[in-house]
Amino acid sequence: MDKPLDYKDVFDTLPQPALVVFPEFDDKGSVCRIKVLRENAAYTDMMRSLTVDGNKSDLFRQELKAFPALFGRAMEAGGGQPSFEMELDSKVLNSRFKIETGAIEGGGYVMTLLREEKIRPAEMQESSKPSLDPLTGLPDRSFFNRTFDGIIDTAVIDGQMVGIVLIDIDNMKSINDSSGHIAGDSILRRSAHLIDRFAGEDCLAFRYGDDEFLVLFTKLPSKDRLATVSDVIFDSFQNIGIRISAGIAVCPDDSSNSTDLLKFADLAVKRAKRNGKNNMVFFEQKMYDDFLHRSLLQQKLIITSANGSFEQYYQPQFNLQDNTLRGFEALLRWNDPTLGMISPEEFIPIAEETHVICELGSWVLKRACATLREWREKYGFQGVMSVNVSPSQLLSIGFIPDLEEAIRSFAVQRGTLEVEITEGIFIHDVNRIVPLLRKIRELGVLVSLDDFGTGYSSFRYLQYLPIDTLKVDKAFISNLTDQPSLESNIAESIISLGNKLGLETIAEGVEREEQVAVLRQMNCRILQGFFRGRPMRKERCDAVLAGDLSQLDRIGSEPLAIGGPAREQPAGQGSPWPDDAD
Repeated sequence: MDKPLDYKDVFDTLPQPALVVFPEFDDKGSVCRIKVLRENAAYTDMMRSLTVDGNKSDLFRQELKAFPALFGRAMEAGGGQPSFEMELDSKVLNSRFKIETGAIEGGGYVMTLLREEKIRPAEMQESSKPSLDPLTGLPDRSFFNRTFDGIIDTAVIDGQMVGIVLIDIDNMKSINDSSGHIAGDSILRRSAHLIDRFAGEDCLAFRYGDDEFLVLFTKLPSKDRLATVSDVIFDSFQNIGIRISAGIAVCPDDSSNSTDLLKFADLAVKRAKRNGKNNMVFFEQKMYDDFLHRSLLQQKLIITSANGSFEQYYQPQFNLQDNTLRGFEALLRWNDPTLGMISPEEFIPIAEETHVICELGSWVLKRACATLREWREKYGFQGVMSVNVSPSQLLSIGFIPDLEEAIRSFAVQRGTLEVEITEGIFIHDVNRIVPLLRKIRELGVLVSLDDFGTGYSSFRYLQYLPIDTLKVDKAFISNLTDQPSLESNIAESIISLGNKLGLETIAEGVEREEQVAVLRQMNCRILQGFFRGRPMRKERCDAVLAGDLSQLDRIGSEPLAIGGPAREQPAGQGSPWPDDAD
């Protein structure tokens, strides 16, 4: 290894411009800043020729100081040797420099600047000139990417705070689809005009994506100041009738890494959208922790779906009037070896996003049909097996063939298999969904509308939809006994309408005896909930069907019984959709 230079005797006599610098390191051992401690005469003479504007010397020193990452990479590339080289383009000096670096005592370095060539004026102008978005006239994402790293490096060196506000226009796709792209472009131009009003020396505005804008604040005095200005931006959007979801990240509070800051701001935008849209959210570490956990679940979900390590549980449903067993709902459960039991509310949305849901749904359907046949042959079970079907699964081209195959393979009897859909499915295309439901019922399969009253429901649709069962969401059951209450009024209306239309009504989430009494008065037909039975593994269901009702995992204690045959559902039952009416 070379001996560190004794620079004191030779530094001032070097003919090339040179600096004495000391790198400083962060907790991870990366170079976070470079301190310039001494200049030689050649460097001073070079900078003296650049004082026309009075501050070019400082600007060039800032260029050198703004490259700690470059310095660190060059040190690593040198394999820890005391000498290494790197290159620097200086817009101030209109030159490219090769920088030879040698170690000195005390952990410092002598940096000798060797001018290699002049940067061509066109090249220099092109690199510094903002590239503009043609629709809005704002600097575009490309220009932001070229400048952001340098801004963050400078802020870290000077101990300044930088804030980024990432703005996403809500519902742009719906606006373009319903009103046309001309209307959408008008909203984008109005948004750009609004945020451009905030632009100045310490505030830069960019069009960051199709429906995204970014406001970059430099030299912030405090995080409170950023919050105040962000609120003004948000209110300004509200005043012109444009809804936005925005995420805010701060350097150095959240990170001093430009890539991480953008990622954190984007996570905050996603949290704002999950919170109902049209709001602004500051990044918090928990968002990143949740992101990492979600990413882990995505990876595990793909692996788990391939090796078949999911479990199927079954929750009993009981007739309210005579306390007999109506049937079971098949429920997917995931007990990971390292993470433990993972809630369906957590992994089902991820399965939808990763397109694993169709594979899982097909497995659940076949497993439920196989169990249904086994229970019929062993115990004479004639009740209903209910299976949840996601919108993606229902709309896939393979669902009806899979359903037909399962019915044939396991000799499923008419009226013993029930498909559960949520009312949110109708937001996709009601004219496409209804024929699918008719086809399902033609196969002798019941159709249940789950979570009714919580999403896109319309009472008038019920007279047309080809369904057999209406499930009252547990949100209306939890406060059912607080009469008079909005929840009890809605529950009673749903049950009454379902009965008048000849539909079976099922109350979900029943956990108290008082709820049972009220539902009986409302003439609800079926109960499902912890009061009469929690979801159970197949082995315990086997014991129940064999006559051992003590195996039921329940809260209530009233006598129950194994029920009679499943509800008959002849093909063609139910009101026709208006398009089929003569």
